[in-house]
Amino acid sequence: MYFVHGEYDHARMASNKADWNRYLRPANKSSYDVLIVTYQGRGHEHFQEEILNIFDWMRVHRRVTVPDELDVRVMRPWDNFFWWLEVFDLPAATQVIPAEWPVSGRSAGVISGKVDRDRNLLQLPNCAASRATVWLYPGLLDFERQMEFNFKGERSRLMVSPSAEVLLEDVRSRAEHQHPFWARVDLPQRRN
Repeated sequence: MYFVHGEYDHARMASNKADWNRYLRPANKSSYDVLIVTYQGRGHEHFQEEILNIFDWMRVHRRVTVPDELDVRVMRPWDNFFWWLEVFDLPAATQVIPAEWPVSGRSAGVISGKVDRDRNLLQLPNCAASRATVWLYPGLLDFERQMEFNFKGERSRLMVSPSAEVLLEDVRSRAEHQHPFWARVDLPQRRN
């Protein structure tokens, strides 16, 4: 994250102070890549002269397209899609409409998952939702090998083939042309 502000823009400093402190001193000991640029003697401005520096910084910083691990907390009903995972049927006790906040007696739904490419395994040990869809593409898991899914302790192994229908519908619905999903797996798997 790259922030630019003027030394005398006190409103900007006051409104961002807590967030900047959190970014610069993360509680979980992982590091955030943060740069805060302060122009001394300047107030609230556009800082056009900083644009070239921002582009230089962006050239060496690339956002991970899709993470191998997920660890999310959800409370808004519409927060149900995370990179390669879509969840359904989150418990009412984990849902709050933001306009109704604060609400007592509710806590965030926890969702965690991990991709193990070596074992062609996708694990979802913690998932507040009762159902999930895993969206796959080449590179996440290997379509040439049997895939294994672990959804809250329930294991399933299956061969998954790319689907033109899934790919085209994904491109249509998400408008993501560079990283479309090629297949989907609904979890838990239905038993015959």
